Amino acid sequence: MTGTSSAEPEAIFNREAESRGWPTRADSTCSFQNRNLTALAALWAAKAAHSLPKRRDFTARDLKHLLPDLLIVEYVPQTNGRSRLRVRYVGSSLAMVLGDLTGRFMDESIPSDLYPRWQSALAAAESAGRPMRFIGRIDLYQQQYLTTEAFAVRLAPEADGPAMAMAAFRFHSTVQPDGTADREWDFSRFA
Repeated sequence: MTGTSSAEPEAIFNREAESRGWPTRADSTCSFQNRNLTALAALWAAKAAHSLPKRRDFTARDLKHLLPDLLIVEYVPQTNGRSRLRVRYVGSSLAMVLGDLTGRFMDESIPSDLYPRWQSALAAAESAGRPMRFIGRIDLYQQQYLTTEAFAVRLAPEADGPAMAMAAFRFHSTVQPDGTADREWDFSRFA
C-alpha cells in the first residue's frame, strides 16, 4: 500500500480549509462517531491488507448498510492531463441532499464556489493512500443547518476501467424541531 503519512494530507487540507473559510476539516485518525462509517473503515482496512482495494472489491452486500449514504465517482481523464469527476452512484439519502447526480460531472453539478472543497478532500484522501474522515457543514442549496461526517477514499484503478473514489456521508441537523440549535463541529482541535 502506498501513500504518505495521512497526517500530512490532513494538515494540508485543514490549512487550505482555514485559509478559504471552509466549514470542513479532515481527520486522518478516522475516529468516526457513526458506527456504519466505522464499519466501512474497518471493511476497507481488511480489503487493503495486501493491496489498495478496487471498486469491484466492495460488493453491494458489503455496503448494504451504507448504500443510501454512498457516493462513487470515477476519474475521467482529459486531454489536458487532468481528470474530471463523474458520479457513478449516489445513494438515496445522499440524493435528497445533493440531488441525483448519477452520470453527471461534479464540476457541472456542484456550485463552482463549493467544488474546490470537494476536489481538495478527494485529493487529500488520494494523497494519504487510505480513508480519511471529514467533518463539516453543508453549504449547498440553503442547507447550512446540516453538518456531515464523511468517509472518503481513492480506490485503485481497475485493469479494464477507470480509477474511482468512494465516499459515504452521515448528516446531522444543527436545528432541533423546536428551533433551537444543536451541535456544530468544534474545529479548535484541528488548528
